[in-house]
Amino acid sequence: DDAAQDIDGDFAEEMKTCERMLAFEGLERRQQAEILRRMGSSSSKVGDSAKAKDLLQKALTVLGAAGDALELARIRNLLATLISKSSPSEAIPMHEAYLQAATGANSAKDVALAHKAMGGVHFYANRFDEAILSWKEALRAYDSLNDDFGRSDILVNLGVIYNIKGDTQSSLDALGDGIAKKEKIGDYKRLASALNNLGLAFTSSCNFEKAMESLKKSLEVKIRVGD
Repeated sequence: DDAAQDIDGDFAEEMKTCERMLAFEGLERRQQAEILRRMGSSSSKVGDSAKAKDLLQKALTVLGAAGDALELARIRNLLATLISKSSPSEAIPMHEAYLQAATGANSAKDVALAHKAMGGVHFYANRFDEAILSWKEALRAYDSLNDDFGRSDILVNLGVIYNIKGDTQSSLDALGDGIAKKEKIGDYKRLASALNNLGLAFTSSCNFEKAMESLKKSLEVKIRVGD
């Protein structure tokens, strides 16, 4: 099952492990596709979009038209995230199809991931109100799962967008909550980014002392994780 969150990890080593798994004899097509999808997701996380696209297309080919509807939709959803900035109009229908499949399968995790992805497309297209609605739906799904990994990501996203819209207090509240959860779960790479965004929110409220404090903390975390 795809519980993938953008948390810290050795994605290069994961890719090597997946490659060894693919060499096993007797793998079912569904298992092969699952491994290819995970490899595609990891390639995307390390910034190799071309390799990610190739691996995800291979996963679709392995599954074929008779593949499980939700698994096919998961793969297409990942493909859509690769074009969310450049072609949002093309990405949205793929995310919507994923949401429909997730809802039909009653999979709260997939529902959350679908809304999270849709919020990202709206954000890149400067449709901020739509992004907020999608991310709030994602947050509700993550709340139902008691998933602090997912909740922390969405809260930080909401904090960023509230700051862009000029709602500084909502931004500070969301970022503060998201940062607390990231510290709790040890998601340090994204903690650094969240602290940076908190600094920007404090700057917007002209609280420059707090802004400097947040930015210094962000720098300390980046140094600690080797970023």
